[in-house]
Amino acid sequence: MVSECSRITQLASGYRLLVFGFWTGKLPEISRIHFLTMSRALPENSRYVLFVHNATLSSPMLQLLGRCNVDVVAIELPQLLLETGLGKLISKTPLSSKWGSVWRTFGNHKHLTKFSRLGHYHPIFRFVPRYNVLLGGPPLDATTSANYLRVVVSSVVQSDTLYTDVDFAFSRPLDWIYKHQSFVYSWERLPFANNALMSVRKESPIKTGALIDLLKKEGTARSYILFSEANCRACGLEILSCDRLDPRWSATNPMGPRFFFIGNDSSKENLRILRTEFDAIHWHNRWDELPDPGSPCDLWLRELMASN
Repeated sequence: MVSECSRITQLASGYRLLVFGFWTGKLPEISRIHFLTMSRALPENSRYVLFVHNATLSSPMLQLLGRCNVDVVAIELPQLLLETGLGKLISKTPLSSKWGSVWRTFGNHKHLTKFSRLGHYHPIFRFVPRYNVLLGGPPLDATTSANYLRVVVSSVVQSDTLYTDVDFAFSRPLDWIYKHQSFVYSWERLPFANNALMSVRKESPIKTGALIDLLKKEGTARSYILFSEANCRACGLEILSCDRLDPRWSATNPMGPRFFFIGNDSSKENLRILRTEFDAIHWHNRWDELPDPGSPCDLWLRELMASN
């Protein structure tokens, strides 16, 4: 039986760059713009793989993915974690059902966290559960699953890799990533990185297990713990400015939270700015959005669908 690690490395065989994403649950229609723009942005000798776990994809979405040359690959995430020595992060004990009570208790009593090995305390996000021998791994949700997968795939694939969340649109070819070494990017002015984009070059220490080792040490893949500034330095990840990646926090072209979906007299100009002044466009999990007619998203989608 072929291991999950072997299956993943085979997917990257012969390619300079493996671009990959992850989804669990129902893949929303608004993600179409991600796949349509990615199909144009992929560099030569690269492949895009969407890993899925317990996912539901509609027939129209599957047809779109096929036209965009997106390879959909089901992954057994628990098995993958076991194979890479991370199985304890999702292990269960007879007391695992108590995680909710622990979360609430330590979330409301900061001082108690100093005396506990059950989690980290973050000044903004408060109590952050971590693996503990008594309670096992904290509850596994979609965000944590995606975090685990991006760490493992970035580590086991020995060629260049780029992880992307599917709430990105790509305004130009991805060759720009080669102007940098391995990178994540900044969360506004917060002292940890956003791993919604994570580029890992083949010479990175991550390829020899540096990030997996940090994950074992921290016991959680939450970005505000695992991708602290200190941890990024330790595994050779540059933290890029968010200026050309995140319109909400851009210093030179700041836009509001619904910048992509609002239709008004400025929509055409806003779309021009998005396509010329940004390397990629993060629109932050707005999965239920219905773009206004004439909004930047709607205008761009119409153009892409007409030529696809």
